[in-house]
Amino acid sequence: MTLTDCYSLFGGDFKEVSDRLQSDALIQKYLIKFADLNEFDTLRDALKQEDYGKAALTAYSIMASSLHLGFPLLQKSAGQLCAALDSHNIKDIEPLMGKAQAEYDTVCDAIRQYAVSL
Repeated sequence: MTLTDCYSLFGGDFKEVSDRLQSDALIQKYLIKFADLNEFDTLRDALKQEDYGKAALTAYSIMASSLHLGFPLLQKSAGQLCAALDSHNIKDIEPLMGKAQAEYDTVCDAIRQYAVSL
């Protein structure tokens, strides 16, 4: 599997990321690190503890990583989650978490498939 194949699995724009970062090795390194961090567990734990500040910071981290690494669908869903957390709109958090989790899983699954093919 190539990086282009990996990006196509989650609807990413590999060309844009490649033009910006200009190194497949660097992109590969960041992708694998993103999947290994499993920040969604941190986000979920923070919400269970009702630590909305930590949850918001983690959601922002996921959103920023998604912007930097070219995960547009995850970036959008994480951004919506950030907005709900910032406005303390608790009733919207659960459905937004589900959507963001699905996008996160899609991205991480594609990255793991890519990593296995190395």
